Amino acid sequence: MKAVMLAALICVASWGASLFELGKEAYVNGNYEEALEYFAKAIKEKPKSAEIYYERGCLLSDLGEYEAAIKDFTKAIELKPDYGFAYNNRAISYGTSGDIEKAEKDARKACELKVCVAYQFMRENGFIED
Repeated sequence: MKAVMLAALICVASWGASLFELGKEAYVNGNYEEALEYFAKAIKEKPKSAEIYYERGCLLSDLGEYEAAIKDFTKAIELKPDYGFAYNNRAISYGTSGDIEKAEKDARKACELKVCVAYQFMRENGFIED
């Protein structure tokens, strides 16, 4: 079965869809394990792509794997230091896993980069006071 999936992957990739795009499509369609496989392969193909790490981090966060998500968001930020969405989502992962101090720091940084979703949520719910 895996050989068939791999052959299909190679065929579809040769039609122009990238591994990253296939991963995003699988993610949107709720095929999380498949999406993780595509993202892992996409990272091997393009290890300096902040967007791939970010997208996989979102998926891992959705799966409740916050520690792994934080690692991917951190890698995305290392590769692209002005990646506001990565700071925002890392803030959410930190907050959800109970590290409010780091969540606040990342939420403030994300807002500096014009992505204020986590920051606004934390303010509205009393986690941050200005």
